[in-house]
Amino acid sequence: MTVVIPAGVVTHGPAGPTPARRPGSIRRTSTLEATWPEGGAGKPMHVLGRARDLCTPRDGADPQLLGEAEIRAVIAADRASVQLASVPADARIAALHDMRSGWRRRLAQALASDAQSGSLAYYLLDDLSGVAFVSFYALENWGDSSFRGEPTDAEGRDRRLHMVDICAGWQAGSSAYGTDASPGAVPHSKPVPDLRIPEDPWAWHALEEVQAAAARRARRVDVWREGDALLVDAHFQDAGTTPDGGRIAAHEYTFTACIDAASGRITDITAVPQVLPFDECPLAAGNARALIGASVRDLRTVVNERLPGIEGCTHMNDALRALAEVPILARALAAD
Repeated sequence: MTVVIPAGVVTHGPAGPTPARRPGSIRRTSTLEATWPEGGAGKPMHVLGRARDLCTPRDGADPQLLGEAEIRAVIAADRASVQLASVPADARIAALHDMRSGWRRRLAQALASDAQSGSLAYYLLDDLSGVAFVSFYALENWGDSSFRGEPTDAEGRDRRLHMVDICAGWQAGSSAYGTDASPGAVPHSKPVPDLRIPEDPWAWHALEEVQAAAARRARRVDVWREGDALLVDAHFQDAGTTPDGGRIAAHEYTFTACIDAASGRITDITAVPQVLPFDECPLAAGNARALIGASVRDLRTVVNERLPGIEGCTHMNDALRALAEVPILARALAAD
């Protein structure tokens, strides 16, 4: 059995340079940078997370820093142990440890007030387990593919079979699978430009200059108001470094959304697949419209309810969940 892909269901990327900041908008940017200073696969992953909220006034005045946060994590290869620290320091964060399962549930319990307020630290930590799971793809750019396992490796076969139907790209019959559970198609990837743009030093928060194997998950969410609507332009990217100093994206999406400012409900939303690993992955993008009518503040739970399994894409779902704080960002617009 093979998956039928309708004409026109393709990736469109890479997305290109970061757009200019809009007057009268709020921009949230975040990055989680994973490195392996002690070696490659099988060694602890070190993660540096940074996030920032920035207001661009309507009158052209200097941008206003609304908030920023930083986290640092050391995650064991089996994710059974994680050491966490944050700036500013928070004992609740330092007390979190095991990341093997239930991370987001335990995080929401431990940082309940931050989940409600949409803090930047919570925003970073909510994404940490996903980064820990997928970031090993970046090691392939540096000649280390040992984490994937060979076709004859029983553990590798079991891992792939366990992923059947978890998302559109890994559904039964996908090109991700070869015959007899062999590795299948080589994942697609694309070189991407620097997120920073020379004409605007405020476009992003400070990004790390890494001269070794590294994977970076980056997010940008721009929010502004037009009449009774909140408008959103967002970007999601997983990209790894290369020995020549560039970066290659494994996953990339862009999004636009319209939200009724009074009710907080989504009236329109579009997901554009820019770079994804398998031909079947873009099948999920059109399903993002299932979120129309949902309260944007509820997206951290609603996304996986409305886009389960092969209806969604792991990375698209993660990016859509991160739009839950749009109403909180929009509050700062009233003060502009």
